[in-house]
Amino acid sequence: MPDKLRLIATTAALLVSGWIGHGIGSSDGQAAEHRAARLETQMRDSEARHRQAQIALAEELRSREAAFEVRLRELQTSFDEQKVEMIEALDDSQTQLADLAQRRRDTDAELLRVRKALAAAGGGSPGRLRDELRERELQLVLLQGQLRQNAAGMSCLSAPVPPEALRTLNRVAGNGARGR
Repeated sequence: MPDKLRLIATTAALLVSGWIGHGIGSSDGQAAEHRAARLETQMRDSEARHRQAQIALAEELRSREAAFEVRLRELQTSFDEQKVEMIEALDDSQTQLADLAQRRRDTDAELLRVRKALAAAGGGSPGRLRDELRERELQLVLLQGQLRQNAAGMSCLSAPVPPEALRTLNRVAGNGARGR
């Protein structure tokens, strides 16, 4: 009988320990399944946020690219307009220089005629004619000075700017534009 009792007690102990082991094992399995399900949900949520962030970033990049393209077109248009203005100003200064040169030649020729008339008039001419010739000579000399000064100014407008001065002007103009 003790062997039967021992066998029953051992069997009961095995059944109880198996039942306890199964309970512990199944609860750990359920916890592991629960953790796995929670991790899977977190992973899906994380992937969804990642996709949304990628979409938002792509939209932001497209928006910035569009703004950049608009600004680039504005700058190109402004540059083209300034280039046309500069070319027109240079052409205008060349035309004005040619006009000034012609006016100087005309003034020189008239001054030469007036001086010849003064020399020919000499001391025997009436005082009024000589005074008028001297007055005209003075006007022509003053006009020559003005024409010379205007021609020098126009030459400055059409003179090429040294590269280092141009870089300085661009740098100063660029800083001034950013400061506004």
